[in-house]
Amino acid sequence: MRRLVFLLAALTVTASLGLAADTGKDILRRSLDLSAAIQDYSADVVAVMDLPGVQVPRRTAKVYYKRPNKVAIKSRGIVMIPKRALMPGNLGTEITQDTQVQIIGKATVGGQPLYTLKVIPTGQGKAPDRLLVWVRGDRYTVERMEVYSGPKKELAVNWTYQLIGGQFWMPQTILARIPEWRSSSNTKREGTVSVTFSNVRVNTGLSDDLFKETKAK
Repeated sequence: MRRLVFLLAALTVTASLGLAADTGKDILRRSLDLSAAIQDYSADVVAVMDLPGVQVPRRTAKVYYKRPNKVAIKSRGIVMIPKRALMPGNLGTEITQDTQVQIIGKATVGGQPLYTLKVIPTGQGKAPDRLLVWVRGDRYTVERMEVYSGPKKELAVNWTYQLIGGQFWMPQTILARIPEWRSSSNTKREGTVSVTFSNVRVNTGLSDDLFKETKAK
């Protein structure tokens, strides 16, 4: 579950820089780094989990971000979205450090280029984990990602996007599939987690008051 949370966090707020790229690392970095033009944003989020053996109700939240590192999540229940997930920054640069990124395929889908990248850690890891990432080449958005540990696929994630303000490609839906979720009865079945974003607003001049924490008395 921790791996799932991190990977969803890592790509929750992806936007396009609209620049040409020649290498695998360039493509991945540009698809993961948000534009510095985003000063703040807000969005309504709905999270739905279908995990065998786990009863998790549908959750809704309002999320706010303000540069450089202010994040607020307003919800009546617990929403499994780490605050770091909502902070635009140089995430792509971090992910591509100590990794080897290869372009292993290029296709044309719907008239647009689609790159397939393989990301392999080059540091001292415990397992030969790797990622397969599909990036749409005209806008540098991550369309699909698969996570492997050795030969085993641990996670598959698909994205759809919405264009905000004619400039920022922000996620509209994220659907994650866990092929072998271990339930409380110790059986393995597929589990899914979906996150939907709506009412996304960018650079509206959010007040600092939104980010003040209320201390318990």
